[in-house]
Amino acid sequence: MKFKYLIVSNVPAFYKINLYNEINKVFPLKVIFISNSSDIRNSDFIKGEMNFEYEVITTESFEERNKLSVLFKVYKLAKKIQYEYILFPGWEIFELIPLMLFGNKAKNCIVIESSILESKTSGPLWWLKKLIFSRMSHAFPSGRLQSKILEKANYDGQVHVTHGVGLPLRDERIINSDIQIQPADFTYLYVGRISPEKNIKNLVLEFNENGKKLSIVGSGSEFDTIKSLAKSNITLYGYVNNSELASIYQSHHFFILPSLSEPWGLVVDEALWYGLPCIVSNNVGCSFDLIKGYNTGLIYDIRQPLNNILETAENNYFKYKENVEALDFNMRDKVQINSYDISNEK
Repeated sequence: MKFKYLIVSNVPAFYKINLYNEINKVFPLKVIFISNSSDIRNSDFIKGEMNFEYEVITTESFEERNKLSVLFKVYKLAKKIQYEYILFPGWEIFELIPLMLFGNKAKNCIVIESSILESKTSGPLWWLKKLIFSRMSHAFPSGRLQSKILEKANYDGQVHVTHGVGLPLRDERIINSDIQIQPADFTYLYVGRISPEKNIKNLVLEFNENGKKLSIVGSGSEFDTIKSLAKSNITLYGYVNNSELASIYQSHHFFILPSLSEPWGLVVDEALWYGLPCIVSNNVGCSFDLIKGYNTGLIYDIRQPLNNILETAENNYFKYKENVEALDFNMRDKVQINSYDISNEK
């Protein structure tokens, strides 16, 4: 059997599984997952029914994999599988770079999920990235800030903006549009890892000072530090299964993502699905595509105090919420799926 795509991916994350299942309905694909586990992800992150052909390279965790072994196993699989295009997951999986550089350029494609904000655009690593781009006939950047990398590199292949990094869970969407609220009653929510790059410590310190209600869902290396700092206006849920998040989202007014580094931010898509206007830092990779583009919240500079941003957000809450409720998620999902259909292009 010949596949449209042979996709190489790190682990079977639920949102990638959802995406691959839908693409596979349009044309056949096969996925090579490097590993079926990760040391930094919980069990329900790597989860889902896979309705496409796939193989897993190693049962070791992704972080503990033998890179040389991965290279040879992926190479051997790619040699025996018939495919029209091979889709590489960026440059972060270092051992795949030889396959990118020496494979058939006409078949080579690359996914760009890193944004220009967190990418070095000078020095030896940038030279290597540009060399990789020169070996790719098609590129699939997630959004505007990811496309900027290709522009900076003067990429001359075909570009297909996907407008996403996968398909989030789509539980029943229940939104309360008839809300009467006073400024003191606004509640804010963060969902994600509790780790340094997420900038949660500074978020907690600011909410300690302003006294507003903040909920934090997640676990990670800084959880104990955050717990010791948080005052009574801040609620820490710890880790919560994805299946139990809907009620938490729907009981808050704003979602906030203060990351120092965030290639995309799938959690923003989830928050919008549940009707929450979003406040995100200017380092969040989806900020232009999901926030500015639809006017569904605010983007703020993490070097500036947050309180003025919160005041603006609260004063414009109903405007943002109306825009959130107007989002056509079915159309957004279709756009992402259809971006991989390049059969009619020369």
